[in-house]
Amino acid sequence: MRSGAPTPASWGTSMSRRTSRTPARPSSGSLFSSAFKCVSCPRGPEPDLVSRRGLTRGRLLVLLVSTAASVLAGWVFLRAYRPAPQTVDVIDTTAEIIELLERRRLGADASQPDRTDADWPPPLVREPLDEATAAIYFPGLRHGKRHRYDPVAYFLHHPNWTARMKWAEHPDGEFRLRTNAQGLHEDEDVPATAAGLRILVAGDSHIAGVCNNVESFPNVLEQRLADDAELGSVDVVNAAQGGYGPHNYLGTIERFGELAPDVFVMVVYGGNDFSSMMVLQRHFERRRPPRGPLRKLPVGKGVDGIVPQELQQALFFHSNEEDIAIAVGTIAAITVEVRERCRELGARLVCVYLPPPSRGQPAIFEAQAKELMAGVEIGPESLSASDFIADRWLEWLELEGVAGVDLRPVFRRVEEPLYWDGDKHINVRAHALIAEAVDPIVRELLAR
Repeated sequence: MRSGAPTPASWGTSMSRRTSRTPARPSSGSLFSSAFKCVSCPRGPEPDLVSRRGLTRGRLLVLLVSTAASVLAGWVFLRAYRPAPQTVDVIDTTAEIIELLERRRLGADASQPDRTDADWPPPLVREPLDEATAAIYFPGLRHGKRHRYDPVAYFLHHPNWTARMKWAEHPDGEFRLRTNAQGLHEDEDVPATAAGLRILVAGDSHIAGVCNNVESFPNVLEQRLADDAELGSVDVVNAAQGGYGPHNYLGTIERFGELAPDVFVMVVYGGNDFSSMMVLQRHFERRRPPRGPLRKLPVGKGVDGIVPQELQQALFFHSNEEDIAIAVGTIAAITVEVRERCRELGARLVCVYLPPPSRGQPAIFEAQAKELMAGVEIGPESLSASDFIADRWLEWLELEGVAGVDLRPVFRRVEEPLYWDGDKHINVRAHALIAEAVDPIVRELLAR
């Protein structure tokens, strides 16, 4: 029997619910063997950045100056490398994030999660975010041009929004971005009740589509499934939003559960989903601010897409190696919660891993990524953090019997670029390939 979406009040202020079934425990030889020296080590105490008497202004200033210097060095190098189309707006809330994380960590009412339970993945720690706090982590809410606050998914796109983009790489030289009355990247409104079967898709800006809605992966998948007379009517709803990450994907199935999907597809992007997830994980678990450069860039003007995605995530895990192993547990814990919401709704879950350019098509993009990383003085091995996290997550999905799709081998078989050269979002050819890869899996699930 299908049920409605839970409200933020039902989350509680400490732990999200565990599933009734204990997840399979990963073996140390499979999920945690790695060249990363940190992942085989137990998580130790985190070094203090400030005195527990309060935030030390001098040390905070040093941290912010070093952050700004590192980001500025990368910014200058990258801007000299190539200008990019204006697909996003830069809003930096670094100082506010650091101050908020320190305040929560040092707060007298801070409650630490119970780690005595030996189950893996660990319980997901989650709290509601009020609008002011959400705007710190999702600064697109500040200017309000595209996003509006939502207590469940943290933010949604404004309804009935449209923008025409001149885009030389597109076959038509341009495309139109558009949302419907529900703020979804669909040309038509989604009826409350489906005429037949329904698939709900969650993802970030790649899946929302830097293209016409009809060219996005969810819409192409719908077109493919329409050819199957045995399935009948299949409505594929694109609920992806630019700036989303794994916590938002969980919020998506909760927010739009009322649409009663038969299948929920969660697309995780390896370019920046893992690092953005870990910033929120530090908030919810009251951990110290991350070391090194931190700049939240869900949106940016004239910035090559590699800056807010691959490069920024590589910088994050280079400075916070302990978070690589923690990220594996966190993405699995979020998936456990997503799976539970799907069970409550009577929906089946499909997880898709979308690689960033240097990992999806290394023959085309890896050399460029390494050159860019040299501009901020970190080694190319930092790019492999996303591969490690993705591999462990996909292995765990297989152990759990959850349908998983790894797009890396799919993309690597293609010689033509699958990412726009201008901003590194996936192009229309990539959307078609994703639909082709997901097609047989959802057909099988819908036929059951």
